[in-house]
Amino acid sequence: MKSFKLIKILLCSFKEKRAREVVFDQQRTIIIGTNDTGKSSLIKSIYYAFGADSLKVNPKWKDARVDVLLRFSINNEEYSIYRKVDNTISIYDSKDQLLKSYSKISGEYSQYIANLLGFVIKLPDKNGNFIVPPPAFVFIPYYIDQDSGWTTAWNSFKGLQQIKDYKKNTIEYHIGYNSRKLYELQCDRETKKINYDNEEKEYNIISVLDNKIKDTASIKYFAMTLNDFQCEIKRLEQECSDLIAKQKKSKAQLIEYYDQKYNLFSQINITKHTLKELNDDYKYSLSKPDKLVCPTCGMNYTNSMDHRFAFIKEENRCSVILQDLEKDLKAINDKIEEERKNINSYKEKYDKISELMHQQKENITLSDIIVNEGAKETIRFFEEDMCERKRRLEAINFEITDLEQKIKDEKKLQREKREKIKEDYKRYMSIYLQQLDVEYDVSSIKNIYLEPKNTGSSSLRAIMAYYFSILHIANNNSSSMFCPIIIDSPNQQAQDIPHIKNIYEFILREQPQNSQMVLGIEEDYNIDFMAKKINLNEKYHLLQDNEFEKVKKILVKYDIQLGYPSLF
Repeated sequence: MKSFKLIKILLCSFKEKRAREVVFDQQRTIIIGTNDTGKSSLIKSIYYAFGADSLKVNPKWKDARVDVLLRFSINNEEYSIYRKVDNTISIYDSKDQLLKSYSKISGEYSQYIANLLGFVIKLPDKNGNFIVPPPAFVFIPYYIDQDSGWTTAWNSFKGLQQIKDYKKNTIEYHIGYNSRKLYELQCDRETKKINYDNEEKEYNIISVLDNKIKDTASIKYFAMTLNDFQCEIKRLEQECSDLIAKQKKSKAQLIEYYDQKYNLFSQINITKHTLKELNDDYKYSLSKPDKLVCPTCGMNYTNSMDHRFAFIKEENRCSVILQDLEKDLKAINDKIEEERKNINSYKEKYDKISELMHQQKENITLSDIIVNEGAKETIRFFEEDMCERKRRLEAINFEITDLEQKIKDEKKLQREKREKIKEDYKRYMSIYLQQLDVEYDVSSIKNIYLEPKNTGSSSLRAIMAYYFSILHIANNNSSSMFCPIIIDSPNQQAQDIPHIKNIYEFILREQPQNSQMVLGIEEDYNIDFMAKKINLNEKYHLLQDNEFEKVKKILVKYDIQLGYPSLF
């Protein structure tokens, strides 16, 4: 186990221009002082330097705005930790060079101190998130505050309730009741459970949205998709273009047919006129004699049968021509009618296609298709997302099941150790309760992390036996740092002098081997504590005027590195 020892503490109020330096003994330091001499303020400042605040702090001490520098060692490697009144906490190496500086106690700073002191554990906060506990949780078993520590165990620091079930989780870790691996497995499992719950909540939300869209969007599963619709529109546009081209061609052909019809009309009229003239000439010939004298020129003409037959022959020929022309006219009229029908057909098709451009199959408009496709795409997205989340839920659930089995296996491996810790705890408690003159049924103890409940003056002695039982078990089993033991004013609840002396002697006798202790008392009752004694005699003057310049000079090099040269 690593060795963690306090070397000295410097307290400085730049506001009051007073300071104090206290050097600690490597085994035991006794701070003696009556009420209002600053004994408790000095003791509270030790772990305060690391960011662990006591539940109660003297208002005058707060008002003095005291900066605290604590020198300590880890495995004989020296460090300094400097906490200023603005809550800046900085770490320096053995050569007083700045290593790290933090503006808040949680987060990265907590992780740094946890690594430095071997308190490698994550615990659930009140929101269920696993975090590295702040430094107060490292020091819980090692600090007994006079204001609260003698009435309720593990209650000397403030802010402890931020960790869920902090007494059980923290104390069991300190005494090695559970292995570090088990805590890691439990942390992983609980983290997975949180992930599962969050994933399940999101899955349910998306499922509700998916169902709501299906219910309200009136989704129609058309055979035609948006792409199909666009292709159909392009096809119809091409058909329109083709029909316009055909219509133009038919109109041109119709004009040509009308030209032909006009020509045929002219020829028919000419032929009819010629036929009429031939008929008139034939009739005229019948009414005249065989010989005729021209009234104009006086010449003689023959009006014979042959001449008359020539008229008939020409008339017949004209009739044939007229019949042919009328046949041609009928054919042209048929062609004109056909082209008109074609043109009308093209127009009707064009009108229908134009209508289809705005109203597709089943009265579907492009807007319908777009809206429908959008809704279907949203549903597809939700369903794909739900499918992926369901897959993740199954994977997380499998991981949780696997972790639970590993936890069971690890607990089985730890069972023998846990049983031994329980036995050791009851053994220590039996011995210590007897030594401290406390009647208590040890067999009634169920939870190691809960202190025994007694009444009257014996309650303090019972909780004393409990604290030291835990300290010894932690010293024997913990994988984290065994920290200096800080005990403030164990003379509580009207102890008589024999019991007070017995308490002090018990503390000295049962201090764990190789540990360091700082003990605050009001008087020593002539007991040889075999320790360095620091006597505080002046009320309200823990900090001294005559030490200010010396301490200030020491702090200058630390403050300059932090950018506070203006203070000097």
